[in-house]
Amino acid sequence: MTAVFPQHSETAEIGHLRRRLTRAEMRVALLEDVLAAMDGAIFVTDGSGLVTTVNGSACRLTGLSAGQIVGTSVFELLTCASGRQPKQVAVGQCEAVIAHTDGTTRPVLVVTSVIRSTGGERAGFVVVATDISERRQLESDLLRSQKMESVGQLAAGVAHEINTPIQFIGDSTHFLADVITDLIRLVDAQGRLVADRPGELPTTLVELLEEVDLDFVREEAPAAVERTVEGVRRVAEIVGALKRFAHPGRSAVEPTDVNDLVRHALVIAANEYKYVATVDLDLQQMPPVMANPVDLGQVILNLLVNAAHAVADRERTGGERGHITVTTALNDEELVLVVADDGVGIPPERVERIFEPFFTTKEVGRGSGQGLALVRSVIDAHHGRVEVDSEVGRGTTMTIRIPAGGEPDAG
Repeated sequence: MTAVFPQHSETAEIGHLRRRLTRAEMRVALLEDVLAAMDGAIFVTDGSGLVTTVNGSACRLTGLSAGQIVGTSVFELLTCASGRQPKQVAVGQCEAVIAHTDGTTRPVLVVTSVIRSTGGERAGFVVVATDISERRQLESDLLRSQKMESVGQLAAGVAHEINTPIQFIGDSTHFLADVITDLIRLVDAQGRLVADRPGELPTTLVELLEEVDLDFVREEAPAAVERTVEGVRRVAEIVGALKRFAHPGRSAVEPTDVNDLVRHALVIAANEYKYVATVDLDLQQMPPVMANPVDLGQVILNLLVNAAHAVADRERTGGERGHITVTTALNDEELVLVVADDGVGIPPERVERIFEPFFTTKEVGRGSGQGLALVRSVIDAHHGRVEVDSEVGRGTTMTIRIPAGGEPDAG
């Protein structure tokens, strides 16, 4: 009988150990599931900073496999926001940059915690890197929006200030046109008087009439007035376009005349294309569509400027001008806006990236890489889409499609 009890006790102990092992395995499996589900990239390191464990997000963020990351120093994966490689693990929170194998980088928020053994000694670190690219983009968009609002308010104020003197310059010019006409009639009458009564008028008057080139004045004075009136009209048109695009209080969705936006955008962008391209318009008559006129106008303006730059960059012979074509149409309750150019075109490998913030094919100082990113953002808010058809050496066609009856998201 006495030999049975140790056997029974040993069996019970083995069962207890098995249950503990099962629970431990379950906890490990649960921990692995948690790590796999987390959006943040997790790097578990030993005390020297060598990576021992990573999750799937860490692999996606770096483009490396878990086997490639494990054993690597965490210092080689992260770069401080200052651009320097960290020399030791800094416990706490900081911003850094992490590189991907495709050559791109991502800004990340890094939170580092210490792993301690049961005795309290430092056994390693848990480094959690969260991709903050979207947050940075939102911050950039907000800053740009604030700047644009300030510029818009300034432009609207300048437009208002210019409008007042332009009005009285125009009125005065029209008055001078009438006066010049009357003066020419008076001088002509005096000339006929001199011709009919030679020798009876003062010599000084006769000499003055002979000295002044009346034929030149009669031909050029009205033309000069006409050019001035046209210049005033042009300035007034530009001021009106500025007020249309930069009105600080206009940000709501409203019935919008897209063709009107195109015409105003052409006025604003004239300096970009008038020396390099001929613009052809094919604007279909259509009812107003529900849109944000300020944002949609900015989209059209950006597309026109990009088209003008593409045309200007293409080498041509014999002073040949390029072409930009703008068309609008309403197809199946969908607004279709097309801006096409015969410029340099976009290489296929870059087409997918042109809507990325800060990506640009232009030389430094000519483009910030924000124009097409804004186009995509605005069209997305209008529940539409942007289509690109481009071929190097032949040009680019940008097609905007948005629902004519829908309302954009508030932004």
